[in-house]
Amino acid sequence: RVGAVELQLLADCWRLTDAHDKWRSATFLWSRAVRRCFATCDEQTHALTEEELRSSPLAHKVTQLVWSWGLNREGITFTMAASAGSGQASGVLRTPWGHGTWGVTSRPDVLVAEFVQQKHMLQFAVEAPHFTSTRCSDGDKVEAQALRSVALPAATSSAQLKALWDGSTPSV
Repeated sequence: RVGAVELQLLADCWRLTDAHDKWRSATFLWSRAVRRCFATCDEQTHALTEEELRSSPLAHKVTQLVWSWGLNREGITFTMAASAGSGQASGVLRTPWGHGTWGVTSRPDVLVAEFVQQKHMLQFAVEAPHFTSTRCSDGDKVEAQALRSVALPAATSSAQLKALWDGSTPSV
């Protein structure tokens, strides 16, 4: 066709960044943008229960480590605490920005975290203690990694944290 232009767009689901100039970028806007690419954002979620903690290998693993979130190095933790009124333990997320909740989703590699009135999907890597957070309201992504062990605070090296992630006992 005369005058027709074909554009092949290879982009992240939410952001397009110029490979040569990281400050030049464009954000795609459409209704329900994140849900279009991260279906678990549409799921009804709740704080983790004791039964879910026992049955989810990922939920158990994340409670063993203190995690970064973006540039934060104070760390966030995934814990269980008694819920007010019910006395039943549920997933509590402790962050420098305020406490929230966390739980499982339909995907075995994804957990949900809700804090400061925002829902995040946390997709964990299988091979290393690392996750990518995707905020459901706008698709903003933040990388996170394990900082140290909860039980063995001296375990901070990549090899020690990987051993914990793999279910081994690291040498400290």
